[in-house]
Amino acid sequence: MRGRNIYSGPRPATRNFSIEIHPPSEYLAAYIFHFLTNDDYRGSTSFLAKHLFNLLGILCVCLAVIGIVLPVMPTTVFLLLAAYFFARGSRRFHDWLMRNRLFGSYVRNYREGKGMTANAKLFSISFLWAGILFSLYLTSLLWLQVLLILVAIGVTIHILAIKTHKEA
Repeated sequence: MRGRNIYSGPRPATRNFSIEIHPPSEYLAAYIFHFLTNDDYRGSTSFLAKHLFNLLGILCVCLAVIGIVLPVMPTTVFLLLAAYFFARGSRRFHDWLMRNRLFGSYVRNYREGKGMTANAKLFSISFLWAGILFSLYLTSLLWLQVLLILVAIGVTIHILAIKTHKEA
């Protein structure tokens, strides 16, 4: 009976499906969004884990502050990571970040799907181009200048593509 099909019932229907490939940053954003919008993830049981999460959160806030003045480093991504780490490590730090007058609006607007304000877009694009132009002034390598301009154009297009909402 080798090679013979012993299954005599109807064959199951085949399904046509497509596989969508997303960039890793989109998976990271979805993962962070899941944890930022659900309250069941708060609180780690391990003492060491809580301190590690708090330390990582503080590191991410520091990187976000650096990202405000350096056009190459993102600010919002580090703030989202800080919110995630603080939520796992300390409710007090998490609440501080969410209520912070400088950073809280970034995370809250992302959580609520509002996007960026027009002033935040203008500020981001202005600092981006100021930093890129300063970097162009400092370097004489043509390939690096072209790369910097391409990065600046890409980031500008990305910022302009983000949904704009009015300030409250």
